[in-house]
This record gives sequence, structure tokens and C-alpha cells, in this order.
Amino acid sequence: MPTLDLNKLRDTILANQRDAETLPVSQQKKVVVDREGRIAVGPQSTSLAGPVTEVPQDTFHTTPSHALLEARQYLPPTTRLDIIDGFEVFTYSVETSLGIKFVLAAYFDGSNYQVQLVEPELENEWKSPHRAHIFSSDGRLCLSNSHGGGQPTLRRAFAKSVVWAEGVAAMLAGSPVFPYSINNEDDPS
Repeated sequence: MPTLDLNKLRDTILANQRDAETLPVSQQKKVVVDREGRIAVGPQSTSLAGPVTEVPQDTFHTTPSHALLEARQYLPPTTRLDIIDGFEVFTYSVETSLGIKFVLAAYFDGSNYQVQLVEPELENEWKSPHRAHIFSSDGRLCLSNSHGGGQPTLRRAFAKSVVWAEGVAAMLAGSPVFPYSINNEDDPS
């Protein structure tokens, strides 16, 4: 087999990308790989023995996730994306009408979008799925009576967390109960 001309490989792939030919018809423009990992370009693509696979010649990139696109459109512009243990975590802050700032982190748990309180630290007695609608075990907000307390989309989880922040801000300012839920009874101990 002839030696691979790396310049020809580069030039062929870049030309095909510019021409939007990801799987070119012309043999002159093809790039293939055999089962041993050898690459052949253009007319050499027929010189490999055994089965070959044609190389798609589109650009190397990642497609933004649906959640990332949603975050760019519906979450605050200062939202930060981190990848933690393979999960996309969207951290954002909201300031309530009472001037209290909350930092929240939303992520997809495999079934639904969950939101965790990052700041401010709340007293332990507030951490109840009914009193302040937050799970004491992990700081997740209880944003629904199903979905493990989560929401089906990032957009809905964000919207519900903003209303949650307003409710907790009202409680921090003196409201005896969470003002935006009829389910405010503490769990019986």
C-alpha cells in the first residue's frame, strides 16, 4: 500500500467540507479506512484489501444539546454550564422582587430536570418538601408532586424555581407559609 499523503488527506477533507460533500460520489474525493485503521484517499481508496468504511467528511464538532439551546433562550444570560460526572449542570442566579439573591443549579437526572439550591444556606427547619419545598437530604427543590419533585423540561424547571425563590424570599421576609402552594403542611414526624 502506498504511503499516506497527509497533505492530500487534509486538502481533500477541507475541500469537501467547503463544498458540503460529506460523502462525496466522486472516487477522487473519497476517504476510506480499512479494518486495520489504514487510511486511503482518492484513487488510492480502492487499494486497500478487505472491507473498508467511507469516512464522513463533515466537520468535527459537537451539536449543542437541546437543554443548552433552551438555556441560551430562556435562562439568564449569565447562566454557567458545567459538566459534572457527565451531567450538564446549569447554574444561574435570580434576584427576587424583595432583593434576595438565589443561586440555583438545574440538571437532568435521567428522567426529569431537578434544581438544587446553592445559595443562600437555609436553616435546617426550612428544609422540608412542604414548608419551604426543599428536600433536606440533598437541597433539591420540590417543584412538583410528581417527577421526583422535578420538571419535564429545563425551561419549566427554571420557571418554577423562580417562583419558588419568590416564595422563599417572602418567607424570609416574614410570611408564615410558602405563599404559592396549598401544600404547606409539615410532614408528620
